[in-house]
Amino acid sequence: MLQLISYKKYYGTRLVLESEKYTFLTGLHWVKGENGSGKTTLFKSLAGILPFLGKIVLNDCSLKEKPNKYRFQVNYAEAEPVFPPMVKGSDLVSLFEKYKGASKSQVEEISEVLDIKFLEEPFSSYSSGMGKKLSLLLAFLGLPKVILLDEPLVTLDVKSVSAMLELITLYQQKYNTSFLISSHQIFENKTIRPDYVHHVENGTICLQV
Repeated sequence: MLQLISYKKYYGTRLVLESEKYTFLTGLHWVKGENGSGKTTLFKSLAGILPFLGKIVLNDCSLKEKPNKYRFQVNYAEAEPVFPPMVKGSDLVSLFEKYKGASKSQVEEISEVLDIKFLEEPFSSYSSGMGKKLSLLLAFLGLPKVILLDEPLVTLDVKSVSAMLELITLYQQKYNTSFLISSHQIFENKTIRPDYVHHVENGTICLQV
């Protein structure tokens, strides 16, 4: 269970997103909203990347009180990932592998599913699709309780989308991992269905019923 408590996010003096109390139960969540509504702000807050007012708690673990323990359990893939140009994919994988407690076999398994064969190349040589695949690989490393995927369909081809959905299904069934997925169309005519649908609009979050 992931909770926002007295949450507020300002950019300067402008309040862009707030929620007195909001809960994401275990399961598959579709987070919808117009461009600029605050979906990415929400995801980056939940990932522990952006500062905010209030509390974010995963089960009994507070992001502000136990940041390392919290971040160990929450993985995040950005909509448009950017990494240092000269860093190789394999260097990033090694770093995340160590921090997230992942195994070599897990790296190999995910790389095979996503058809990743470019980890020894520097990020500067990556296409947008390659960068997206690397971001997804990093997001699935370890045994996270929650994986946040911000616009995961951006720049992915049809085959890669199917591979990603396969991984989502596997992690749900094998590890009971929860997913928060921001997308305009990922669950339309797909083989997976969300347990919950949320809307980010008018500076707040609401559950679709």
